[in-house]
Amino acid sequence: MPSRRTLILAAAALAVGSSSVVSALAEDASAEAFLGAIYKKLAAGKGDSGGQIYWLDAKDRTKWFSAALVKQWAAAEDRAKAGGDEASPIDFDPFTNSQDPQLKGYKIEKLDAVPPVTKLRVTLKGGYATPGDGVLVFDLVQEKGWKIDDIQGSAGGDRWDLKEILAMP
Repeated sequence: MPSRRTLILAAAALAVGSSSVVSALAEDASAEAFLGAIYKKLAAGKGDSGGQIYWLDAKDRTKWFSAALVKQWAAAEDRAKAGGDEASPIDFDPFTNSQDPQLKGYKIEKLDAVPPVTKLRVTLKGGYATPGDGVLVFDLVQEKGWKIDDIQGSAGGDRWDLKEILAMP
């Protein structure tokens, strides 16, 4: 009969092995599931927490955004600080396209999948004065799982693009 220590070591080895399986499954998950997990959290409760949970803290951006977008965002923040501005170059919640999120629901649709980019449209339910302002398009890429590489939307009918905003001097 195996000793208690042997059983504990075997269980630990099994746990380590299964975590690599979980990691592999996470990388194979769909782009829709990745974005859906974000929006499920954003819509929870009163739907007023917004995307700042994903982008406010620079050290957490690598969990959600592509390496290229994280690098571009850091450069934009450095330019802002060099110019004497302590504010982030993004002054709105890009996940809810708002200043004061009130996310009441969402719908995710795949638009296109031309490697390396998968485009998803997110239609938000909330109080948007201009109907098109409740529609966002996400570009996602595979980098150790899915990562957001760009977000496009409109505000008051004026189109915006996250990468373009971050590229502004």
